[in-house]
Amino acid sequence: EIPLRLVGSEMCIRDSCHTCVLLWMEPSGDALRIRELVSDCDAITEGDIDPARGAVGGVVRRREVVHLSDLRAGYRGLPYYSEAVGAKHFLGVPLLEQGHLRGVLCVDRTDDRGFEAGDVDVIEEAGAYILRAIQNERLFTSVERSKYALSRFFDASRRLNAVLTPADVFEEAMRSVAELTPFDVAVISTYDPDLDSHTIQLVEI
Repeated sequence: EIPLRLVGSEMCIRDSCHTCVLLWMEPSGDALRIRELVSDCDAITEGDIDPARGAVGGVVRRREVVHLSDLRAGYRGLPYYSEAVGAKHFLGVPLLEQGHLRGVLCVDRTDDRGFEAGDVDVIEEAGAYILRAIQNERLFTSVERSKYALSRFFDASRRLNAVLTPADVFEEAMRSVAELTPFDVAVISTYDPDLDSHTIQLVEI
């Protein structure tokens, strides 16, 4: 989970935002999805959101902050809503990682107070926090995967050291490889330097 709620709820309460939402880009790049949400509204869009639509589309295209004020009554350009909700002010911040758009952090208000420069700074800091949290989670996941792979590798080495015959070594080696990585076909061969040739000892399909 992307931990927007750690900063989002406090920010929305403090600044009287109507909605604070994190829209995350799908890997295909053709849709956004709500990943975290703090809102006083029930009219929230379900499913994919077109990244080219409305105010959010402006953030996606320009890759920069979009600030809209004094929106007209009945404005339908906030695609995370399923209907017009009376939002008067919108602020959208792109979340960029090494030049790639990962998502958009949006806040809006239904009262007469517009967003000021200090509000923009707060939202941008929240976006930077989200990206750091995601990067830390990726790093943690990578470390855990490496630890798991090393554990399996050492376990396989221990089992290989316990077998006695070449045939048992081949069988155990193939079993260990299957545990470490998926494959379609695996072959174990032995090489004879005098004949400069390989002899297939075991095939696993």
